Amino acid sequence: MQEVKAPSIPEYTVSLIDFGATGDGHHHNTEAFQRAFEHLKEKGGGHLNVEPGIWLTGPIALESNTDLHLEHGSILLFSDNRDDYPLFRWDVADNPARECVSPISAFDKHDISITGHGTINGRGEIWRPVKKMKLTNNQWKKLCGGGTLSDDGHIWYPSESIKECTHEKIGGAAPDDDLAWESMREFLRPVMVLPVRCERVLFEDVTFENSPRWNVRPLLCRDVT
Repeated sequence: MQEVKAPSIPEYTVSLIDFGATGDGHHHNTEAFQRAFEHLKEKGGGHLNVEPGIWLTGPIALESNTDLHLEHGSILLFSDNRDDYPLFRWDVADNPARECVSPISAFDKHDISITGHGTINGRGEIWRPVKKMKLTNNQWKKLCGGGTLSDDGHIWYPSESIKECTHEKIGGAAPDDDLAWESMREFLRPVMVLPVRCERVLFEDVTFENSPRWNVRPLLCRDVT
């Protein structure tokens, strides 16, 4: 095999705070992330430094030649509002697919990285069904304070629409029936970190946790470390 190449990222560094972000766990920082990555793109790339705090945000799209650096003590906490993750259609190796926008994504980018000793939390609990057998009685009682249960009471679902949807229903949906797909949107939970057709990708030291679906899924990428 050829030697795996690491991303090459300019030394230029900015702080997320410089773009109006607040790390209190309540303020939504989606626009701050967008402004920061747009700025780095205009500068030809660089490092976006996320300082200690709880940074609540919606989906983030990475740009080429950029590093998302999470300092120790920083938590990137994604929104618990499923409406923040719209449905989109794309091709996977020439096969059309639909799913919700990923918390972190990059399509056709190069030289990207996520580094540092912080944590990325995908808020998977708003998407994933849970089986009763996997929890203690106290955990199950606490969980059942919201959501809905299966008819036999053994599976908890985050919403009624997730409970009603099935893989068979998805398999029978017409490819261009937008209304049908939208009705199943909450069932089509996203991959947490999704780089697609990217080159020179690095994930280092960061903790990825609580994913809605697959945790980190590089797809059709080259030189992934």
